[in-house]
Amino acid sequence: MGVLKNPRWERFAQEIASGKHATNGRAYLAAGFQIRPDLAKQNALKLLRRPEVNARIDELRDLATHVERRAADVAAERLGEDWAIKREWVTDRLKEIVERSMKEGEFNGNVACRALELLGKEVGMFVDRTETRNVNYGISDQPMTPEEWIKKYSPDATAKAENEQFKKESEETRERLDAMPKTRVLQ
Repeated sequence: MGVLKNPRWERFAQEIASGKHATNGRAYLAAGFQIRPDLAKQNALKLLRRPEVNARIDELRDLATHVERRAADVAAERLGEDWAIKREWVTDRLKEIVERSMKEGEFNGNVACRALELLGKEVGMFVDRTETRNVNYGISDQPMTPEEWIKKYSPDATAKAENEQFKKESEETRERLDAMPKTRVLQ
């Protein structure tokens, strides 16, 4: 496909393919787009929907993978076959570590777990994730006084409100049960 005609689109594709940005919005801003940060994510998603941009990102990622593999091959040639560290060698050693650490009588859970974690990451079983929280703040034209805020949001007030709700539900249940006709159970 080659370089995109729009230089900002090309830069955006390079930023996304590099994987160094936590969000698409940050990659969008790093590409040189001048926009409010809160709108950058939306615009980045619009740009990612364009087939030519997606194709370029895939092309750049494939190129990076090829370069990494070639660099490993060149390093192996320079160091000689005896010193070449390859994926197969590393995974074989990790498998040996797991087997040795899980032997009967010599169990070492920490070592086994870490080796299994590394093996799992190698085969793509695990993905590193970051937690994001969306918090919506209610905005009112009549702000709360400090006393109202404490009454509503303090831990004591929250526990008290939950307790009152529980009492109310219990009373309602008791009233419903009392209103039901009584029946005798014959033994």
